[in-house]
Amino acid sequence: MRFLFSSLFTICVLGAIASGVSVPPGFKTETIAEGINAGTALTITPDGTLYFAEQTGHIRIVRNGVLLERPLLDISAKVQEYWERGLIGLQFDPEYPARPYLFVVYVAKDPYAHHVISRFTVKGDTAELASERVLFEGDDQATLGGFQLGAHQGGPIRFGPDGKLYIGIGEQTEDAASQKMDTLQGKILRINPDGSIPADNPFYEKLKGKYRSIYALGIRNPFGMAFQPGTNRLFEADIGKSSFDEINEIRAGENYGWPLAEGMSDNDEFTNPIHAYPPAIGRSICGSMFYPKSGDFPERWKGKLFFTDWADNWVKAIDVDNPETAMDFGDDFSRPVAVEPAPDGSIWVLNRGTRWRDNKKFENNSGSLTRISYVGDGYTESEAIAFPQSLADAGVLGQSIPFRPTGGFARFEMSLPIWRPGVRVSNWLWMPDGGKIARSPEADWVFPSGAIIVQHFESENGQAHETHLYQSNGDGTYKSSAYRWNGNSKNPAIVGNSEFLPMRSNESIMWLSPGPVAKLDPKTAVFGFQPQFNARQLNVGRQLTDWNARSWFKKVLSDSELAELPKLHRLSEESVPAVDRIRSYLDVNCASCHKPGGASRGFFDARIETRFEDQLLVSAQLMAGDLGVEGAKLVEPGRPEKSILYLRLVRKDGFRMPPGSINSEDPPILPLLEKWIRGMGRAD
Repeated sequence: MRFLFSSLFTICVLGAIASGVSVPPGFKTETIAEGINAGTALTITPDGTLYFAEQTGHIRIVRNGVLLERPLLDISAKVQEYWERGLIGLQFDPEYPARPYLFVVYVAKDPYAHHVISRFTVKGDTAELASERVLFEGDDQATLGGFQLGAHQGGPIRFGPDGKLYIGIGEQTEDAASQKMDTLQGKILRINPDGSIPADNPFYEKLKGKYRSIYALGIRNPFGMAFQPGTNRLFEADIGKSSFDEINEIRAGENYGWPLAEGMSDNDEFTNPIHAYPPAIGRSICGSMFYPKSGDFPERWKGKLFFTDWADNWVKAIDVDNPETAMDFGDDFSRPVAVEPAPDGSIWVLNRGTRWRDNKKFENNSGSLTRISYVGDGYTESEAIAFPQSLADAGVLGQSIPFRPTGGFARFEMSLPIWRPGVRVSNWLWMPDGGKIARSPEADWVFPSGAIIVQHFESENGQAHETHLYQSNGDGTYKSSAYRWNGNSKNPAIVGNSEFLPMRSNESIMWLSPGPVAKLDPKTAVFGFQPQFNARQLNVGRQLTDWNARSWFKKVLSDSELAELPKLHRLSEESVPAVDRIRSYLDVNCASCHKPGGASRGFFDARIETRFEDQLLVSAQLMAGDLGVEGAKLVEPGRPEKSILYLRLVRKDGFRMPPGSINSEDPPILPLLEKWIRGMGRAD
């Protein structure tokens, strides 16, 4: 059986194509450099030479598509490179090379950890250490508080049209610092190129010394700044905590609310962002830039503000004058932290490729540079995949009301579906002739190339809501697309850009409609598309016995092997111990983030295959997010009011977990979880 869905996903691989990256048709992507060690920032000079910073203290050069071996600058002996500290910002003088100055932001290690803004003189391809002129220095970070002093350092630096330097400094996890005027943390600073402070700064008359440099406050962790060409408008990308990442238009003297507000606020004292998105869309907004109106990109991209998300590996763009909806530009990058336009009309993306330097999850030399060029509407390549525009185009739509796929699909069940209030889900699988599933006891299964899985969501009254298609790439990843049913539509259209919208059937429930992804990896998928096709989810009744009889597995399973496969337990299975039901629920709904290498900042490992005593669930210390509860633990025996797991689940605001579950419904686990926690506090 042949599906149009398969043929529309066909890939053509070309030479230096950036592996896995997905961009719109007509765009070509190339991997120009690899082996970059902890990239943090980049800039491009008018002659097209690219310079990027490595957190370790090096500034590297790419000229004519070649990464030069010798760095422009090496300040590795000066920087404290732990976590987010290190070399974190760079910017050339606007008149470069006539004025041969390079401005950098770094966190020095001596005589104590503190921010430094310096200027170096560039001669050819070298900036000598002896040429450094220290312009501005921050405070001793050890005196400023925070649960992780090395985090939230910020670092973006830009020249404004007024000739001043603008620098973003993070609050190093000391939330209150963002509202204090006796620290530079959590602020946007403005200084002269010689390090002096402009007398027209908004707080110049009220403050003393270096603090007169404060231009705006209420910032959490700025990781991108860009001036709109031809204007004085400055836009900052601010990484949020649990509720929203933001794009703020920075104006003199204004307060952007952190930690008293995150995202949109009704407090008149704070300036709201022009664009904000919840963790269901992305979780770590980073570099930003404006694409020039004179560039080669199609009209819809010209003049738009591009920005990246390090955690969710995408690039999007907004019109800053109509900023509500972001346009998806690219996906499947490798931890992108910066994006810049080049004089030839291309844009460059700096991929960090790893986490911050915490000595546990950091991977050396894992970064890369991607160049994206527009070469014409007729161009296609691996990252320019033409997704079917409707379910009918995909060739899988058999019946609309009620929904059924075309013939050849076998319906299957999930043992414990992800909790999504307001909907119920049905699942179908189509296997290509001779296709075999590579299965393992714990890991997600690898379906044969071309296998298609359909997940259909409908409201509790049977109204079709959204249908997700997963086509296996044969390597454990999926080409994934979502199709939204609107009203009486009999042929739903593709969701072109990720959107977070109220459900039609119940507007109190927010729903994430995910945009297409060329290589969705279940190990890193967090919200929207969450396949979870594995033994414990598919081990329902005699379902796997049936699949075994159909010869769908690469290795036929014996009766004893089938009997030993892991399984999940529903909350309603009262014959099963409460702890096993709770761990099952947490595995399904929380483990996408809470696992080694996951997106969470905590120690908790929610995977059910992890031994209970190794999950750090009970009496475990918190890395972050205590919600202001003194003495809180993840689970404190006998005390739900001190148990952050329970408190996060019971909330209805943006601090609720999982982050994508923004609705008025109580998670079904709450009664059992509360009873279990209280029961642990009873004396035997």
